[in-house]
Amino acid sequence: MTLKAKIAKIGAVAAAGTALAVLGSGSAFAGTNGQQIAVHNSDATINSVYIQGDNQNGELTAHCFNTPQGDTYISDWWWVETTDFFVYTGPCDSSGNPTGDRLFNNTVDVPRNQDSDWTWLNF
Repeated sequence: MTLKAKIAKIGAVAAAGTALAVLGSGSAFAGTNGQQIAVHNSDATINSVYIQGDNQNGELTAHCFNTPQGDTYISDWWWVETTDFFVYTGPCDSSGNPTGDRLFNNTVDVPRNQDSDWTWLNF
């Protein structure tokens, strides 16, 4: 096998491996099949948000995220359609549960498709 053929074969194997990793990951891409959530927190009493809803695979998912003042991007968690959020005064504990008092809760409709990967919650 010539050097050129070996390089071509390595490139083809690498491309196939990358494609399989991407297709098998189950993530949403480029604003399709769900969105990640970003939180803009302008209230010093808010320290965490507990988000619950279906992910890009149709599975019910729930977790607490710390949201210090400013912008918090919740990467690698994808939400679709009706998503509930609960806002707390305390931070999340080590198990991913909220602490402190619940200040309020609401529901947001996370679009399955949009131009960006982010749906914003503004407090």
